[in-house]
Amino acid sequence: MRKQILGLVALFGLSSAPLVAQVDYSNEFRHNEVKLNLAGIFYTTLEAQYDYILRQDLSVGVAGAFNIVRGDNLYVYQVTPNVRWFFGGNMESAQKYGAGFFVELNGSVFGHSWESVAAKISGENPGETEIRTGAGLGLAVGWKYLSKGNWVGEVYIGAGKNFVPDQVPVYPRGGVSIGYRF
Repeated sequence: MRKQILGLVALFGLSSAPLVAQVDYSNEFRHNEVKLNLAGIFYTTLEAQYDYILRQDLSVGVAGAFNIVRGDNLYVYQVTPNVRWFFGGNMESAQKYGAGFFVELNGSVFGHSWESVAAKISGENPGETEIRTGAGLGLAVGWKYLSKGNWVGEVYIGAGKNFVPDQVPVYPRGGVSIGYRF
């Protein structure tokens, strides 16, 4: 009888050992991410981004951009909150939280130089610039890479529809960004 009880305890102990190894570490990944859009340098715009990874396939964020040099650049400033839905993949980096191919839904409030659009085309009142504010919704697609050291690289492109009448009909959304996840 003693051997049977000892055998049952050993069997129970060995069968529960795999259960100890199945601990949920899903809350231990790094949630915060900051990035700088390198593509903006080519059109004299500085854009910084912050993302918060909610779960493996979903993040929310905001991007803020402003034009460093006032000139022929159409957009003066832009604030763009976004939601990203990630589709993993077979690559190692795409199996990490908040990485891989994504689709982004964004909204944007932006200021643009009206003279760049209206006065230059019509030739009326050249040199007079009026900054108007627009707002809209848009879509973007992209790819995010996450290294083992928590460095992030992403490429994305998209556009949005401006809902304010008598202004530029669309706003751009795109970039090549690098950053760090913490």
